Amino acid sequence: MKKLLLISAAAVMLSGCYGDPLFLVRRMARSDDIEKKMEASRQYRQAIDILTDAYNSYGGLNRDIGQRLMMNRNYALAIKHLELAKEVRTNDGSIYYWLAVCYVNLLKIENKPEYMPIIDNYYQNALNITPDNKEFLYAYAQFLVYGSEDYDKAIETLKKYIVLLKSSFYADAYFLLGRAYYMLERYEEALRVYNELYAFEKKLTKEQIDKLDEFTRTVKELMQ
Repeated sequence: MKKLLLISAAAVMLSGCYGDPLFLVRRMARSDDIEKKMEASRQYRQAIDILTDAYNSYGGLNRDIGQRLMMNRNYALAIKHLELAKEVRTNDGSIYYWLAVCYVNLLKIENKPEYMPIIDNYYQNALNITPDNKEFLYAYAQFLVYGSEDYDKAIETLKKYIVLLKSSFYADAYFLLGRAYYMLERYEEALRVYNELYAFEKKLTKEQIDKLDEFTRTVKELMQ
């Protein structure tokens, strides 16, 4: 019985590896019989539907694998799977975002400046697909301030992010915006941002208030 099962399994494997799974369909398609040709057409359509579903599943599977590897800090391997997913799921902004995150972390580890334009490109692709995604916007702003040091673009990105916050509040966004103005020596605008933060003083931690006081004092001194 075991021997019979092994032979059957081997036959299936050989058929999958070396056979033509569409052999019978192709033969029907070559027939002069119109009924057989119509049946071949129906079977080709079914094969296309199956392959399309498999193709989409392949993209989703690599997306999930890439995300899991990224969470486990296996960034290089995560990138390989996310790149495969990107070729299938071209309109999935999260894939481009995770690719950017992977390269940001590799940049911190390997300190390779050639990663900078790659990161910027992936963040922009993610935002082109989902322009109002707050997580993408804030992460991109952090990269622009601390990575590429493109403060003008960081200010533009953070302004949009803060507008999208509406009634909610995120202190770090204001601190980051203030820093971008500060680095451009636009001290009056930096001070304005810090003063806006004081309006949310009750929502700030003691550490944040101490930091805000320090930044405000430093900016005022530079303006004298």
